[in-house]
Amino acid sequence: MRKLVLPSKNITTPNFQERLWGRYRYEEIGALQALLHPEERKIMAWMADQVYSGEGEIVDAGAFLGGSAGCFAHGLGRNTRVIRKDGRIHSYDLFRKGSWLQSAIAPWNAKKSGQSTLDVYHDQLNTMAHMLSVYPGDITKRTWDGRKIEFLMLDCSKTQGLNDHCMRMFLPNLIPGKSFLFHQDYAIDSALYWLHSTMYLLREHLEHVATVKFGGTTMFRCIKPITPKIIEAVIAQQNKNPDQILAGAIKQAELLGDEKIIKAIRAAHSCRPK
Repeated sequence: MRKLVLPSKNITTPNFQERLWGRYRYEEIGALQALLHPEERKIMAWMADQVYSGEGEIVDAGAFLGGSAGCFAHGLGRNTRVIRKDGRIHSYDLFRKGSWLQSAIAPWNAKKSGQSTLDVYHDQLNTMAHMLSVYPGDITKRTWDGRKIEFLMLDCSKTQGLNDHCMRMFLPNLIPGKSFLFHQDYAIDSALYWLHSTMYLLREHLEHVATVKFGGTTMFRCIKPITPKIIEAVIAQQNKNPDQILAGAIKQAELLGDEKIIKAIRAAHSCRPK
């Protein structure tokens, strides 16, 4: 396990195999209206509490009703090493009710198609509002200002185009040896094959560190700089030699001994256009 010294204190990166996030208290984050399993909530809150150093920002791309932002904010609120907390969590979403999701979540069901959900986000996170920066609207119309990003949560990569845009927008700002990428749909059965293809192509730059036992969130650590040139090469390569990429991604998951990821990769690539 590589050791990483955080700037505020001599704290090393934890051994993720110990899964210490399971001990995080659940009461406050459990009340959040979100499509997140308890373990997914805990890993986000625990990372913001125990690992986040404040060297970079926290990006919450695909905020939905504020669940992931709330988990990060709860952990950041408890983090005694980071002094500057205002506006550190950057939430992106359309913040509009869509027909793409049928959910039992009451505030979502109460909305009509096309209505804004931004009020639900703010109502849920009102006591943590000072830690939030909110960007409603189409993320593909957005740019990032070049600040370093320490945590990047991606739950908006629902199309290949969205995934390409998020890679271009955010990945060059990750800090090697310090930044973590949370892919929320990585380890569930889905049709999002581009997630596994691009992460396989970026395997020399982003290493797997943890997958939740329940839910889809998979966490990667940035180990080498990711330049715009590298991202463009990955985007150009992701649809070439799909069988070779699939085989490579599965072999990589086999080396991790992660049957859950193997199953997710096979399910996603079975939906790939022939």
